[in-house]
Amino acid sequence: NKAIIRSTIENEFTNGDRAKAVRVGQQLILASPENQVWGAVSRNTGVPRQITGYTLPPASTYKNVVYFYLPGGLDSWNLVVPKAGCVGKDMFAEYEAARQSLAMPKDDFLDIDATGQGHSCSTWGINKYFPVLK
Repeated sequence: NKAIIRSTIENEFTNGDRAKAVRVGQQLILASPENQVWGAVSRNTGVPRQITGYTLPPASTYKNVVYFYLPGGLDSWNLVVPKAGCVGKDMFAEYEAARQSLAMPKDDFLDIDATGQGHSCSTWGINKYFPVLK
């Protein structure tokens, strides 16, 4: 998969639109099977896995991948958001407009003071359900 991703984006990255190449590379990485096992690459070692909890052995060696799509919940767009003190515009209002019904209320974010850090906003918000990240 690494070779496929590299061959897909290499020319664009070197000679064209680097931002596009990075974006496409990220999408391909996130869609790759290796990424779908929490970042750990799973390899077939040829050694049968120990199966516990069953009285009969499996009927076949068939394996499949189950994909769950869970809309909503915690995604990166609701984890850290620009909250206040933004230069030239109200970026929290932009967040609300972009996320629409998925936007969380401003009070659901804990303040992170970014004053003097070179960010476009002086206050960012971290999802209140993840205070450990603050």
